[in-house]
Amino acid sequence: MTKYFAVFLAAFALTACTRSVDKIAASEAGHPPSLWSHHKVLEMPVASCAIKARQALESLNYKQVVQANDSAYGNLGNTRAVVKCAEIQYGSFVYMTVGGADGKAVEKQRNAIASKF
Repeated sequence: MTKYFAVFLAAFALTACTRSVDKIAASEAGHPPSLWSHHKVLEMPVASCAIKARQALESLNYKQVVQANDSAYGNLGNTRAVVKCAEIQYGSFVYMTVGGADGKAVEKQRNAIASKF
């Protein structure tokens, strides 16, 4: 029994040491990234929605922002965001998603993008 306790204690100590490692390295070590999403219905044409998507990312200091037809995407630090607009009967359906290694940062960025709509 004490042998198993010693193994458990060693494993616990090693786990505690790795928690201080950069979260990006943890993600590269096999941990899945966090992904947060949100959607809204807007009373505007898809083209206007796509422009607003690009402007939202740029206003939040995303880098390498690209507007491609009815969507926009960009990078902020270690997160990546995509905002997609789709035509519906009376306007647009906008879907936003943010992914990255740091779950709290991903959630915060998703909320920031959603607030722009």
